[in-house]
Amino acid sequence: MAVFSESRRFIAGARCPRCGAEDRLVVYHREGRDYRECVACGSRATLGVPETTPAAPAESILWIDRAGDGGDSESG
Repeated sequence: MAVFSESRRFIAGARCPRCGAEDRLVVYHREGRDYRECVACGSRATLGVPETTPAAPAESILWIDRAGDGGDSESG
């Protein structure tokens, strides 16, 4: 699934991780991959969609009232 379009788009406020130039990064989609490229220094990186880790199944928790007062210790 493409995240970016095939046309190159500048990313406002972004800095190049290689040369540090601001507002010089473009993103685009080509040949099934998304890319980030700096137009100042020419560095290019393939972008990937991070895989999500499935959440752990919910556990049932049994609360035990050890104080013996019904659990509402603030009421007098």
